[in-house]
Amino acid sequence: MKHTGWLWMAFFVALCPLMAEPGPIEVGFETTPTGTVPTTWDVPSPVTEAGYLAAVTDVDKHTGEQALSLRHPSVPPQGNRSIGGVNSSLDATPFRGQRIVLRAWAKPDRGSQANLWLRIDGEDGKRTFFANLGDQLITRSEWVEYELVAPVVEQAGNIAFGLLLQGGGQVLLDDLRIEAVGAIDAGNEPARPLDEQALERLETWAHIVGLVRYFHPSDQVANADWHEVIMAGVETLEASAPTSLAARIAPLLAPLAPTATIRDDRFEGGDRPQATHPERGSRIVWRHLGVGLGPSQVYKSERIAYKDEDLDTPETMSLPSGLELDLPLTVWRVASGVTVPEVEGDTPRSSKPPYFVSSGNDRTTRLSVVIEAWALFRHFYPYFDVVDTDWDAALRAALKAAATDDGESFVDTLGRLVAALHDGHGGVGGPIRGTAMIPLGARWLGDELVVTSAGPGSRWTHRPG
Repeated sequence: MKHTGWLWMAFFVALCPLMAEPGPIEVGFETTPTGTVPTTWDVPSPVTEAGYLAAVTDVDKHTGEQALSLRHPSVPPQGNRSIGGVNSSLDATPFRGQRIVLRAWAKPDRGSQANLWLRIDGEDGKRTFFANLGDQLITRSEWVEYELVAPVVEQAGNIAFGLLLQGGGQVLLDDLRIEAVGAIDAGNEPARPLDEQALERLETWAHIVGLVRYFHPSDQVANADWHEVIMAGVETLEASAPTSLAARIAPLLAPLAPTATIRDDRFEGGDRPQATHPERGSRIVWRHLGVGLGPSQVYKSERIAYKDEDLDTPETMSLPSGLELDLPLTVWRVASGVTVPEVEGDTPRSSKPPYFVSSGNDRTTRLSVVIEAWALFRHFYPYFDVVDTDWDAALRAALKAAATDDGESFVDTLGRLVAALHDGHGGVGGPIRGTAMIPLGARWLGDELVVTSAGPGSRWTHRPG
């Protein structure tokens, strides 16, 4: 499960220990006549006007006798950039205060691309949560189960969900099921301040995250769920321990960058596999055109073959807390297509319960999001040479604030972090609050910012100038 935004939104359970979770809701297509759309589903008029057709079919299905088909009969897969969709909804009341999981089986035509989405609306109609499959699109031309998880707040009124077809071809949907999987706040860590030692350890972790994630080209780094990796690091490193900081970081790095070395005055790096130079294979490096965070026609991050030997010697990088990191910027990819050395074991994951939904209401999530955002800007914001900002100080301030924030005040913390870049293109979005523009025009005259115009209907009482 991917994510597209971070700023989302047991006492009751103790009072009602026998209260049961609501039962699952199964959405099937067995009772709908073939060739028609189920009465509980909607096909928006722009979708039909674009030539998309939705109907129950008995030609193919996952189980039972029928499935729901969404197709464009006259456009081949990926034949254009249009999007067709079909959607449904149900009352959120039985699921309030719960996390829910939506599971569905889908099968696209070969070459077709589809997506599932899930949205929670409040009683006032405003969105409180939205998720889709992100860049893990439905592309395998066989029946595969997909799932999305969402928190249903106490003020929720509606659960909406749907299927999208990008371009042409066809996608089939079957055996959709929605069920509660736990209390909405299960796994949330309460707010508490960071002490100075823990703050310094998390600063060090933020530097390591940026360096390893964006510059070590192993398969493990490229395929990792970095939100989980960062969360695991926050959980591991914030707590004090008698062992050295480098010795605690090494197990976090080993499944990602096995040939990297982390050391301090009490730990010299430990045993690690040697870098491999196979007779048949290619040396690879990261190439970043901007930074690739998803499908984009402009920005891209990819691993490419690199013939020269000038990057074979690991870079030694000084870190906070007196640590040093020896990080290889190249690895070898063998003929089978994998990078070496291969690593046994999984990449780090947090201790959160199954189906945990990261949100601003969880302290570990807040700290992790600050680290993730800071590291991204640290290496890809292009104007640090002309912007007068202390980015390390911005990290410290954001971590200290995030530790004691709640879900709403965390939006302000992220806003202050972005504002430290002094770039009007930056901003913080999410379902908690909307955005607005001040209806004023202004320009710098010498060292003063002077209002030059006011928009129609503005309550600005001063004259321009």
